Amino acid sequence: MIDLHSHILFNLDDGIKTKEKMFESIKFLSSLGYMEIIPTPHKYHILFNPKLEDVKERISYIKSSMIKRFSFEYAFSTVLADKNNNEIVPLYVSPSGWKVIMIEFLPFMYRKNAIEKAVYLLNSKGISPLIAHIERYGMTEKFWVELKEKYSVFLQVGLKTFAKTFFDAKKKHAIKLLELGIIDNASTDLHSTEQFKLVEKGLDFILKKFPNLKEQLFSISFES
Repeated sequence: MIDLHSHILFNLDDGIKTKEKMFESIKFLSSLGYMEIIPTPHKYHILFNPKLEDVKERISYIKSSMIKRFSFEYAFSTVLADKNNNEIVPLYVSPSGWKVIMIEFLPFMYRKNAIEKAVYLLNSKGISPLIAHIERYGMTEKFWVELKEKYSVFLQVGLKTFAKTFFDAKKKHAIKLLELGIIDNASTDLHSTEQFKLVEKGLDFILKKFPNLKEQLFSISFES
């Protein structure tokens, strides 16, 4: 399994704060069966914008075969859409040359037209966005289905959502999206060692309820 959304590189954003906790997090994810971790610190966030050199420095401390590459969780803005493609660190590059990057939307963009416009702008630059924690935005199942039909876009849910009670609205929504077959990835979105139990519980839920989706949800092969 591959986890391609975490904040385990210490003291770069609102994630792990110390080297010791970083190593503890890597050990924990390994114990769950992850073979690779792709760290994704926040980028172009209103509070966080780490430099490439800082990310590489953190990785230099690790020396683990579990971390072979990194990317970012990009906060979408027109600044991102205007960036030269060479400034973007992709999660994945498809055989046809499309770059896949992970993006999130800040609260002022929690609107259908804002999300669709963002996807359109990125597609026009040869970028396919993987939208992180889509259960957060309050859109209907119909919206996500139609978005995937119109654009090159991928959808990600957070494992911690599935650790919530059965009656939680976000959990019910995420389950429905999995049942519709439109979720491309599930991630830990790990920020702290205090979240270990939530990640483990959410992963256990997914693997038991949707065992046929394991390869799809925990890999890094994205094709439109």
